[in-house]
Amino acid sequence: MLDQNAKYTISIKALEKWSDERLKLKISDEGTIEGKFRYEGTTCSNLGHKLEFQYDIKLSSAIEGYQIISLNCNPSDEGYKYMCGYFKDSEQLLSEIGNEKPLLGRNLQEVLKWERQFSPEGCYCNPESRRHKWGIVFEVMHYAVAKYEKQKMNVRLSSQTILEN
Repeated sequence: MLDQNAKYTISIKALEKWSDERLKLKISDEGTIEGKFRYEGTTCSNLGHKLEFQYDIKLSSAIEGYQIISLNCNPSDEGYKYMCGYFKDSEQLLSEIGNEKPLLGRNLQEVLKWERQFSPEGCYCNPESRRHKWGIVFEVMHYAVAKYEKQKMNVRLSSQTILEN
């Protein structure tokens, strides 16, 4: 079970908004969870072109501790082509973005202890900026899954109360 009183680096208001508007969760019959998060930002240079990236995260079931079993980050529009890192070496940048798998194999609870540099740039040109975005995605995912667990627990408790009466 995830920490229901977690201390996030992101405000609860932002977590609530992003979990509602940018995150889609799919829970399998086996309890695994697939999350799709849509990141929207702008490039740092070249007049701040809009860019979007899709993050895909798959977690094991709660019984298995919500282990992060797969991660992917890919551009979902053409905005990435306006990043300065893309101009310098497009293949290298896209390879780095696609190959980074922070916290793969760890459990989702560990996201809250993951130290990373604050790097609010919209682009993906440097590793710090990419880790910052992964941190956002992980915290939104943690928040949403913890909220799901709490709702599920409340339904169980309500059902149990009805049965006892």
